Amino acid sequence: MSLKVDDNQLTSLPLQWDSLKLIRHLSASANKITELPDEIGLLRQMEFLNLEDNAIEEIPFGMAELSDKKFKEINFKGNPLSDPRCKRILEREKLPVKPLLAHLKKMAKQGGGKKKKQQQEAAEEP
Repeated sequence: MSLKVDDNQLTSLPLQWDSLKLIRHLSASANKITELPDEIGLLRQMEFLNLEDNAIEEIPFGMAELSDKKFKEINFKGNPLSDPRCKRILEREKLPVKPLLAHLKKMAKQGGGKKKKQQQEAAEEP
């Protein structure tokens, strides 16, 4: 199953992720998407993900739940990613899926990430 929503000026992907568990190909390039939900990790059959030319700053830790055996191709080119390690992996690795998922798993365990820091700061404010 495939879903292609390229060039639609979308700012988010308001999908019912749990009902898309069989999706293998998702392409949402050339939109204005700013973030992805952690629920993207529910797409365990994912093989191909294209999110080129959006406004995504952070790759959600939920993606670490995707299978590195099935997931073969990922494209985040043209996004202002804030994590320099994610950026390096995606730019330099010929096959970036496995190292990217490993990095996301490690960061999730450490509780890192921009979104997490913002949530912690908001909770600390009086």
